[in-house]
Amino acid sequence: HLNQQSNIYIPTTDTKLVALILTEVLRDGFLFHLPWCDDFLEIIANDIKTSYSYLIDLLDKNLLNQYNEQLILNFLNDHKNSILFSRTLLISLLFKEIPFPCARITEKFSLIHYFSILIYRTTNYLIKFNEKKTPTWLTSAFIFIDLYEKISVASRRYSIINQNYRDYKRIWQWFDERTLQWYNYSEVHNK
Repeated sequence: HLNQQSNIYIPTTDTKLVALILTEVLRDGFLFHLPWCDDFLEIIANDIKTSYSYLIDLLDKNLLNQYNEQLILNFLNDHKNSILFSRTLLISLLFKEIPFPCARITEKFSLIHYFSILIYRTTNYLIKFNEKKTPTWLTSAFIFIDLYEKISVASRRYSIINQNYRDYKRIWQWFDERTLQWYNYSEVHNK
């Protein structure tokens, strides 16, 4: 995942991994309750939480000290930043393809809560020391939160529509131009 020489994450690995996961999901068929898929997403969520805890501890240690440029650079260049970036990017890419399993795991592990705290604490830390450079994971975290919010709103709307119109049956019709009338499709085709 990391280029050994420059310590820069190569995102193409994530896109290839997502393509592989989607191939497996489509091969296995049922999209929403694949145990191995949930297990994989839980591993990603655990990696995110571990990186979060480490970075919060690092922030706490740095805030106890006076302004030290080396501490800020250590925080910004720490290996856990790269891990958090890669896992957040990976789950964001998966969110676009398999949104509901990702949303379920996000809720289960309270990832939005953790990201909110980490973003808040990191920005306060960087503002306090007037640092212009930002961590690598910051952009992917905002993308992840945005994707989660979109799925959350969409599922809420779908739930409301499903509740309000559960008893209604759709009757598809076709228009006959010769008689200028609408006709119902047969039950076999009315799906």
